[in-house]
Amino acid sequence: MFFLDWLNLEKLRIFIIFLVFFSSSDICLAQNFGNSLYESWADTPVGKFSCKVDQSTNYLQVLKLDNKIIFQQIPEPISPGGGKLSLGIDNFNAGCPVILDNHNGYVVIVRDIFPPSFGIQGYAVINFNDVNMSIMELGAGQRPADDKISKTERLKWSDNVLTLKYFGYTNEAPGGDENSPKPKWHIVTHKF
Repeated sequence: MFFLDWLNLEKLRIFIIFLVFFSSSDICLAQNFGNSLYESWADTPVGKFSCKVDQSTNYLQVLKLDNKIIFQQIPEPISPGGGKLSLGIDNFNAGCPVILDNHNGYVVIVRDIFPPSFGIQGYAVINFNDVNMSIMELGAGQRPADDKISKTERLKWSDNVLTLKYFGYTNEAPGGDENSPKPKWHIVTHKF
């Protein structure tokens, strides 16, 4: 009888350890990107990329790669951006972009590309495998409908293809003024 009680206690102990380990495994797994109110970051093949916009940067965009500044916004009314990371990330002075995903050196971002009251958010991918760290614009989503798409529906990776689903405008017919087309659903594929 004593042996059976001990055996049951041992099984219970193993079961509890199993539960604790697997219930905390989400916490233990390292994420390769992150976002907070004033900062976003991603681990890339060329080092840790970060964007910071807070009091320490005078609320101007500062981009770093491996802790070295690669872009520092100047206090001018001109918004940064220009197709490569060293020219900054166009963000309409609304903080750092939100990193949606990080996959094999490709970092997918979303950020305001018009005044925030317009509700238009631009999707882009930064290619950290490219020596110039190019930024490829993918399209522009229109809130609030665009925000209702789950991450699993929004982004899909297969081999060397990114598929993005969003509600909004294409790069060829952007939103933001009275002559803009009506927003609609789009699916964009980008091959790397």
